[in-house]
Amino acid sequence: MSILEKKLPRTIPAHERLIAGVALVLRQTKSGSELLMIERAERHGDPWSGHMAFPGGRAQREDKTLTDTVLREVHEEIGWDLTQQAEYLGHLGPLPIRARGGLTGEELLPLVFDLREERDFVLNEEVNEVFWFPLQAFGSDDFRITFPYLHEGKSYDLPAYLMRNKRIWGLSYRMIQRLLG
Repeated sequence: MSILEKKLPRTIPAHERLIAGVALVLRQTKSGSELLMIERAERHGDPWSGHMAFPGGRAQREDKTLTDTVLREVHEEIGWDLTQQAEYLGHLGPLPIRARGGLTGEELLPLVFDLREERDFVLNEEVNEVFWFPLQAFGSDDFRITFPYLHEGKSYDLPAYLMRNKRIWGLSYRMIQRLLG
C-alpha cells in the first residue's frame, strides 16, 4: 500500500510542546513516488547546519496554526505555495526534537502533501540545494548505513540513509521511517 492510499490523521494536535512543523512533499513519476528534501545551508550556531532535511521550521507569532507555520516556511525556503500546488494528505504524528545529543522537550509535526503542480524553486539563504529521492529506495537495504557519531567523547553508531552522497539521519531518518510505516 502506498502512502497515498493510507489514511493519515488530518487534524493537527494542539499542545504546548508542538513548536515546529515540516512538509514531506511527494510527487508522482512514471517510476513511482519521490520525496522532496532540502540540504540546509551552513550557518554558524545552527545545530542542523548542512544537514539533509524537509522544508519547515519553528512556529512564529503570526502563525495561527502549525499548518500556517509549515506553509509559510515552505514558501520562505523554496518559494512554493502548497495551498495552490499540493493536496494535504495528513500528518505523521508528533516527534520529539533532539539537539546536541539530547531531547529538547519540544516536538515537531511532519505534514504530508501530494504535489499536483511543480514550479521552479526559489531558494532562500537557509537552503543550499533541493533533491527528489525515490521513495522506494528508502525501503531498500542498499541505501541504509550506520555511521559513528561522537557526542561528549562517546561514539554512537547511528542509522542513516546514504542517497547521492548525502547522509540522511536523525529526525529526518525517523520521519522517513514513520512515513514508510
